[in-house]
Amino acid sequence: MKSKKSFCNISAVLVKRNLKRFWLIPFAAFLAYFIKGVLPLIVKSSKYEILRYLTDDALSNHDYVYLGVLMVLPICASIAVFSYLHGNAPATAIHAMPFSRKKLYRSSVLSGLIMILLPVLFIGACYAVLLRGDAYELGPEALPSWIIRTLISAFFVYAVSTLAAVVAGSIVTHILLAMFFNGLLPITIYIINKFTYAFLFGYANSPLASSIFSPVSFERSSYGTFFNGDTLLIYLAYLLFAFILIWCSAAAYRRLPLEKEGNATVITWLGEIVCILFAFVGTIIFGFFIACWGGEMINLLPLLIGSLISSFLFYIIARMILEKSLAVFRPAVFKKYTAVLVAVALFFGLTVFDLTGYTTKVPEAGAVKSVTLDDDFLQTGIFQDFFSSEIVLTEKENVQNLIEFHRLLVENKADLTERSDAPYYFNINYHLKDGKEIKRTYQISMDGQKTLLDAYGKIFESREYKHLTLDNIKRAQTSDFRLMDKGGAILLKKLPDSFMHKLKDALLEDYDAMTFTQAVAIRSKDPDYVLNYTTNYADVPDAVREDVLNIYKKTCPRVYSLLAETLQ
Repeated sequence: MKSKKSFCNISAVLVKRNLKRFWLIPFAAFLAYFIKGVLPLIVKSSKYEILRYLTDDALSNHDYVYLGVLMVLPICASIAVFSYLHGNAPATAIHAMPFSRKKLYRSSVLSGLIMILLPVLFIGACYAVLLRGDAYELGPEALPSWIIRTLISAFFVYAVSTLAAVVAGSIVTHILLAMFFNGLLPITIYIINKFTYAFLFGYANSPLASSIFSPVSFERSSYGTFFNGDTLLIYLAYLLFAFILIWCSAAAYRRLPLEKEGNATVITWLGEIVCILFAFVGTIIFGFFIACWGGEMINLLPLLIGSLISSFLFYIIARMILEKSLAVFRPAVFKKYTAVLVAVALFFGLTVFDLTGYTTKVPEAGAVKSVTLDDDFLQTGIFQDFFSSEIVLTEKENVQNLIEFHRLLVENKADLTERSDAPYYFNINYHLKDGKEIKRTYQISMDGQKTLLDAYGKIFESREYKHLTLDNIKRAQTSDFRLMDKGGAILLKKLPDSFMHKLKDALLEDYDAMTFTQAVAIRSKDPDYVLNYTTNYADVPDAVREDVLNIYKKTCPRVYSLLAETLQ
């Protein structure tokens, strides 16, 4: 006869036992959430605008405490509920109890999920009371979005940590694998992007790739709500993948060799792979810091020697952890270390030595169908950073001019990589006739580079470029504009609706008549001083303020007049 306390092959007795033993974990998470986010709203510790900002930051999971809880809580819950696995004696003892492996696994998984669920729901209830009536103008979707996103992200981290629990043979290995698996892909891709960007001139990195492979990094970089179309799909993918991991962990758990519990891992080949990955990632991180020591790129020889030494040390450390012994210096280990050397050598060949010719590759005009171009000449202090300034050039003359500008960038690389207080940004994406793409991103200083400026001026002053850019301005929304008052509130909310139409009309007229020389004149200054000169930048010296103001008067007379008339 089945136990009355069993439902869906889950033991209520085991769940209650786990919750009673490990109640401190969800309580600590609740306390962290409460002190950092809820308590300031209760005692009203700061001004309204500051509290609004802090609450928005918390409910976006951009606050480091909230982000830390999102990462630590699921890992701790997994370590707690599966702690009985780590050690041959306790694992054998608990599996000798009258419970099937399926029931043990499901009961443990459910216990951890409850530990994750409770603090999020309780904090959500606190916020629901404090934010009722949209007291801080965050929108009605802010709180439910935070709850759903946090639960899905935490479930993903928990699923990964559960897999780590099943394959690990000790608590130390479980902790390391849980952190390693949860951070491996985003950290590896992020470091590879940074390293490659440092050595390959024009490398178009992929920041999205390093963020979406982990919900924690995605939470930190995402500004949308759960109910946004693309964001919703990403979270649904996280949810699906988490369920797959839970299922895979269950399958592995049923075949778990208990006699290997107490070892670093219960799967030998997995330990070998982790050692190689650990050494490779550690070497790339160490190499990047060596290369950029003191803010300047150093000579190649110290980089190669430092990377060789660090790869060996990282691999030996990983082997010691895997074997739980210091006696790892033997020929068999050195032979396996060659896999790390091959991986590092291949990576350095593609980046440091640019064996593929990535840096110097510029397509021929006849092979290009169109070019997507994104520069920052529209960021004149009016538009937010996320305003789209991309345009697609198709006219042959503009495509040829852009290719010529690109060639000049490559030829003058040595003079363009110096640091600058006002670098220029160019994102170039060639769409080739054969369906392929070539992407390049440049952040360069063009101070005194007359040849380059003249080459780009031909593109900027072309009718196609102006027409496409004006279309972008016409499509701009209120949220794309940046005008702030002294308190940091959005000034446009306090202005009549008619002001937006006047501002867009004035900007369209001024930008249509703007020459490239005038655009560079504004670009070389800080236009934020201009648009907020009566409100947000009282500490700017009068001489600087007057200098920028005079430039803006000449370059954008209609916008200046409108702002001066409205803001004063």
